[in-house]
Amino acid sequence: MWYNSAVFSTLAANEYAILIAAPEFLDGGPYNATYDNSIVSDVLNKVVSKNSTFQRLEKEACIKAYEPEFKTSRRDLVIVGTTHNSSNTIFLATTSYPGGTNFTSDVCPDNTCQDYSLYFGGKIDYCLSEQVKEKCKLEFSLYIMIIVIFCNLVKAVTMGLVVWKERTPALVTLGDAVSSFMEFPDVFTEGMCLVTKADILKGAWKNCRTPKKYKPVRNFWFRAASLKRWLICNVL
Repeated sequence: MWYNSAVFSTLAANEYAILIAAPEFLDGGPYNATYDNSIVSDVLNKVVSKNSTFQRLEKEACIKAYEPEFKTSRRDLVIVGTTHNSSNTIFLATTSYPGGTNFTSDVCPDNTCQDYSLYFGGKIDYCLSEQVKEKCKLEFSLYIMIIVIFCNLVKAVTMGLVVWKERTPALVTLGDAVSSFMEFPDVFTEGMCLVTKADILKGAWKNCRTPKKYKPVRNFWFRAASLKRWLICNVL
């Protein structure tokens, strides 16, 4: 687990500006300087630029594109709408940060924009959404890798000490056990074929030195592991 955590990927989420504007704004119409001029002018310059990456989205597609909590492939948003009795071409200018509230809660009275109504009585016509490339990185944690290297070093040293100090043959695999018991039969369980672990734990084997009669029993697959092991594995 530590080894897998040493190298990981990250994906950047974008902060973005939200403008609600009249169609005339895109043609250079005047707007009220009450709002942050830097936000408005920056977005306008990007929209009218020859290299603009703004994409027109219809109302349904616009709301769906900005539904995710973290926007990774989109940034600034211009909501083009209509309103009544207003000479201003900018109705709202604000910013939204990654993990913040969805833009619908800032511009629609019902927080969902299901009927595409705006706070000030207008309607959403369409949106202009800035498309950006996703920025992902492959990160490396030096501290976690040091822990991994240290643990592996301790493990390697321990294995080396065991091999160097323990000269007696080890029963590592099932084949090792079978080979050992065939060469050196166990005098305590001699003749007690089919004896089970449960018989040994209950002590029943002490008074039974004869082969056990085989009785086929159907078991569920989950019985292959003990209850204790199931609990430990699920808790971990």
